[in-house]
Amino acid sequence: SHLANIDIICSILILTLMRLPSIDFLSLTYMIPVAYSSHPSIKHICLCYENLENGLFVDFWMEYSTAPAGLYSQAIGFVGAIRSFILQSLSNTFRNIQISLFLQYLGLPESEINLFVKSSPIPLEIVNDKVCITSDSINLPVQIYDESLKPDEVLKIVDSMRILSNY
Repeated sequence: SHLANIDIICSILILTLMRLPSIDFLSLTYMIPVAYSSHPSIKHICLCYENLENGLFVDFWMEYSTAPAGLYSQAIGFVGAIRSFILQSLSNTFRNIQISLFLQYLGLPESEINLFVKSSPIPLEIVNDKVCITSDSINLPVQIYDESLKPDEVLKIVDSMRILSNY
């Protein structure tokens, strides 16, 4: 049915958001049938993507909080994946950042900052009112992302989109 197709498209888009900075999300949006692109859930996910890509992290969390009930419920680890992407972006931009901004950008409650800093894959340290990205992180190996889907993955998605466009 039409709603089942929307759910499938939303699930695929959400999973590709979790793969940022991979370009899969943008590639997949071009394959969405026009009849579905104006659906509120799809528009919501696309706005979340735009906020993340443009570094509007606070806006992302505000938009994310307005998601229709259950939209992200199947995406186990979604918030962690998004926080990892944001943290990587912040580490490329800042060597230190005000704690209040850090919390806002990562959508973290203040009570979780110490645990987050301790468990971060990027070395972080709290000094006074700032989160410092330690100099060790400069020497971390660059993470290489596979920028493309495998051909068989693309064919499966194309087939799914073709089926959806027939509805």
